[in-house]
Amino acid sequence: MSGEWAGEFGTGRNPYYVTTPGQRLSEQGWHAELAWRPENARFQPFAEIGYVYYSEDFTPFAQGFSDWGKWYLGNQIDWILFGTNSRIARAEAGFWPHAQVKLRLQYFQTRLVSGPGGPLANEWSLIADWYPSERVWCSALLGYSDPGGALVRSGLTNPFGYLNAGAVTMGGETSVDLVFAAGLSY
Repeated sequence: MSGEWAGEFGTGRNPYYVTTPGQRLSEQGWHAELAWRPENARFQPFAEIGYVYYSEDFTPFAQGFSDWGKWYLGNQIDWILFGTNSRIARAEAGFWPHAQVKLRLQYFQTRLVSGPGGPLANEWSLIADWYPSERVWCSALLGYSDPGGALVRSGLTNPFGYLNAGAVTMGGETSVDLVFAAGLSY
């Protein structure tokens, strides 16, 4: 079991951090999770369930927990920029068939804290992680996103739509995504 809570209260005066200098801050974000992994089982199976909450006014860049492989929101990262005003339920199951390879299936359901009721999206992701060395990782993700009715009703737009001429500004269509990512720890 694990969890984390972050809160910020008071008056914000930094114009790079708040929308309006002198703005009152009452933001909070938290996550909790429960995980299972038997130590001596063959292929090291694992399962996790978790919940994430970011208040409506949560400053996106202030969040403390950032593990790409655990909290990546697939297609919805375009719609909910780094987590503000969102509630996310997630489940994950997988196994380590080899010491350097991890295979897993993730499920996310995203909702707004404040706004229209119902899910913004239900997402499924099949992920293969490869750790060729202690400092290098690579991931391949095949994701399926099914936007809920609340996404269109929310009025959320795609802030990165201008980068892709084929991108739509409003959600509503299912999508399949293929993502490759790599990182270096130093």
